[in-house]
Amino acid sequence: MKIGKNFQNLGEIEKWNSDCLEIGDNCLLGTESKIILHGPILPYRENNKVVFGDLSWVGFRSTILMGTKLGRGCLVATNTVTNKEYAPYSIIAGNPGKVLRKRDGKEFLSFYVIRILMNAVLGTVHPNWSLLTMEHVKYALGHNTSEPYDENLNLDSMTIDDVFEHFEIDKKIKD
Repeated sequence: MKIGKNFQNLGEIEKWNSDCLEIGDNCLLGTESKIILHGPILPYRENNKVVFGDLSWVGFRSTILMGTKLGRGCLVATNTVTNKEYAPYSIIAGNPGKVLRKRDGKEFLSFYVIRILMNAVLGTVHPNWSLLTMEHVKYALGHNTSEPYDENLNLDSMTIDDVFEHFEIDKKIKD
């Protein structure tokens, strides 16, 4: 079992086959959610691991089955069952889990500011954009990783103001 930094486990992870589990940094397993690390899939699939990319979140009462790979920044909706590979920054819902859409850049950066930088609950506060630096943007958007948010976005030549303009972010702090 490999667990990254700042993993919040509010659910349950089965103890057996723990070598089949890899969880990245800043991930969350929601309340009453479960990662199942056994079953008939083990001998039949070549890739029988469960992998969470950095910044992946699993909502309330979801089930993560063997063979699941959540790319960087994935968001799994409440009561979803996952069993395959999902592209980075996907929003996944249903049984079986299907990709609804790719996460919007502004939405994802807002999530990052509120949950990671402010350590606040989503939906209870507005993002304090003054906390966001280019280092944060590069990490959140997977710059120089195998899973960038947008490989055509040249973050090395951008300033934080360029990022705000690109993603149409009003950087004023709201009450």
